Amino acid sequence: MSHSTTVDPAPSLAAPAPAVALGSEKGLPLGLKFAWASGTFGVSILSGGTALMLFYLTTIVGVAAWKAGLILMVSKLYDVVSDPLAGWLSDRHTSPAGRRRPFLLWGAVVNGVAMCLIFSVPFHGDRPVVWLYVFVVNLIYTSGYSIFNVPLLAMATEMTTGYYQRSVLQGWRVVSSSLGTALGSIGTGQILGMLGRRIGVGGRVVNSPRDYALLGVLFAVLLFTGMMIAWAGTRGARFTQQVKSTASWRAQVTSFFANRAALIIIGVKAAQLIGIASASAATLFMIVEILKRSPGVLPFIVLPTLAMSVVATPVLTWLSRWIGKKGGYLIGALATATSALSWVWAQPADPVYFLSIRGAITGIAFSGNVMFAMSMLNDAMEMDALRTGLRREGMYAALYSFVEKFGYAMGPLAVGAALSFAGFDKTASITAANAEHVRQAALLGVAYIPTGCAVVAVILLSFYRLDQKALDTARAASLATVAG
Repeated sequence: MSHSTTVDPAPSLAAPAPAVALGSEKGLPLGLKFAWASGTFGVSILSGGTALMLFYLTTIVGVAAWKAGLILMVSKLYDVVSDPLAGWLSDRHTSPAGRRRPFLLWGAVVNGVAMCLIFSVPFHGDRPVVWLYVFVVNLIYTSGYSIFNVPLLAMATEMTTGYYQRSVLQGWRVVSSSLGTALGSIGTGQILGMLGRRIGVGGRVVNSPRDYALLGVLFAVLLFTGMMIAWAGTRGARFTQQVKSTASWRAQVTSFFANRAALIIIGVKAAQLIGIASASAATLFMIVEILKRSPGVLPFIVLPTLAMSVVATPVLTWLSRWIGKKGGYLIGALATATSALSWVWAQPADPVYFLSIRGAITGIAFSGNVMFAMSMLNDAMEMDALRTGLRREGMYAALYSFVEKFGYAMGPLAVGAALSFAGFDKTASITAANAEHVRQAALLGVAYIPTGCAVVAVILLSFYRLDQKALDTARAASLATVAG
């Protein structure tokens, strides 16, 4: 087990510490990469489940679409407290087995409980008691998410200093996330499809509250298993120790927000995640209400997404050695826009393989977007440590996690507001008068917002300048400061 600290080229922020060696491209053990990535499997199940909340609250519980979206967004304001607190605590925690690992265990338990509660609303209707229950349960979910995900993300920067090995590690995260998303989506479609009853001439599937309660329990088992594997399997991971600073709080905050590379990447992720959340919230509406399909067709989208993300990840990692991490991300952004805009021409009579083609393109987008953006954020975290001597990966991970949940709140809010404006009511009925309006509201979520967010992300990324040469230069300067 190796412990790593960094030097402070600016003594005003922290006392000099032993410098890290220049990044090594030595690969991490296979079991360690698998274990760490398994945590993302659990997080993806959790995120996938909560992405269904707007649909569940609107069509099953009976909450107006705009109110459901608003409740979900307001509950996420708690992230302002939960994410920084989780990051701050994990940065300062001490443990011989890794300062962040205990949080993985605690988060796994809280998240498992939260998932069961999310889809077990004991009340019905658009009433204050329902709003309060949903709000409180979302606070529990938010707490568990912060406790687990913030330390997990921070660990990636500490586990390896290899510039491309960070992309490899994030590649494992992509594959694990794809598996979690696929299982969650396939489970959603298959379980709801099997348990639901068909009504009407078109064979529309209707589900009961019990169907969703069962779905919540199954999701809880899956996410708890993935998170516990991450906790148990990262015992041998490289980690860093806290570096105490005598600098004022103001000086530390100023230096934190002076990390231009980190702020740019977090802005990129914010745009990307708002697009993903919007698409997640609107996809089931698009499939069931607009394309008149059963939720059981979800595997025809999800499985190609999974397969292509698994194939694209090593290819894009290899390609990034020539085009850089920014180039790899641009490929993902282009795939995002292509897949999203294809929904504009989707029709009920389309063959099912159209959904599969769309899913395959989404797999390329997912691989490029997640792997390279997070790998670049890991580099930016290390650059902060090299410049300040402070190990505060947890705080940067907290900022990212807050942005992530903010995106997942804004997506349902926008889609819920658009559906309500279009005349979609809680009975899920669509009339000839509002059919096109509802279609455009669904397209706002699956097509227009994701495409616009991809464009914004690319614009922000054009200002990012931290590459391998810049990072190695900073490492060399850190070593020279210690030697001097």
